[in-house]
Amino acid sequence: MKEEMFEDAKVMFLLCTQDFPTAFSYLNLGRALYHLGNVDEAEKVLGIANMMDTSLAQTWGYLTLVLLGRNQLNAAY
Repeated sequence: MKEEMFEDAKVMFLLCTQDFPTAFSYLNLGRALYHLGNVDEAEKVLGIANMMDTSLAQTWGYLTLVLLGRNQLNAAY
């Protein structure tokens, strides 16, 4: 993620979510999908991360960015 290799990060975190389904792995998969422009998939994955751990502010931030990008201002608020 730091090196902006989002396609590689997507594959890595997809494998992580299968082997170790944690909020952290879903959050990072959602981040990679967001940066690749797959906002529909990113929203779904970030929603899973939020259900697993509602205290991750970074998940909320990326969900807000996804919703703002889709012009869903009321939902983002």
